[in-house]
Amino acid sequence: MRVITLILGALIILSIFISGCIFEKTNENRDSNTKENLYEYFVNITTKSDVSYEIIVPIMITPLTAENNGNISIIMNTLTTHGNASLEIIETQYGKGLKVNGNGNVLIESKGNENVPFAKLSMLNDSDNDGSVADEDGDVEYWVYINSTNILEIVCIEVGGSVSHGTLSSTSFLRINEIENNGWMRIGGTHVVGAE
Repeated sequence: MRVITLILGALIILSIFISGCIFEKTNENRDSNTKENLYEYFVNITTKSDVSYEIIVPIMITPLTAENNGNISIIMNTLTTHGNASLEIIETQYGKGLKVNGNGNVLIESKGNENVPFAKLSMLNDSDNDGSVADEDGDVEYWVYINSTNILEIVCIEVGGSVSHGTLSSTSFLRINEIENNGWMRIGGTHVVGAE
């Protein structure tokens, strides 16, 4: 009887030890994966014809607390262009922006991982005039530059989420249509953090 008790005790201790090792390894993998967030950036430009244009739209910046002149996301280094356009990241009076010189319909996109929990589009308008755009959330306004009324629509999207947990950590969106003026303008959009 004593031998059976010792064997059962040893099996229980061994089970607890193995369970602890599995739990520790699972947490180690989860912690290392939560640092990677998948981000996507898209700009879709639709025009009436192949007339040349120049626009400046927001780029993806990190971290979330960065002001309009924040850090450029590494995702911006891998832009792919479909259509006839040249791209350049420039400094504007409203923050960093993507200058697009093109003609006709153009799609610009990039995807990749970045070890930051949140990102946002640049060139946010400081709606409460407190000198900071870090607190802008929900319905927001972005600055954009357009020099052609030939453009029917511009859609600019940033989406980010945790690779390991399948959750959405941030999303920014703006859509410009019915363009009647040239120059700098504020365009309504959204910026949401922590959506699931």
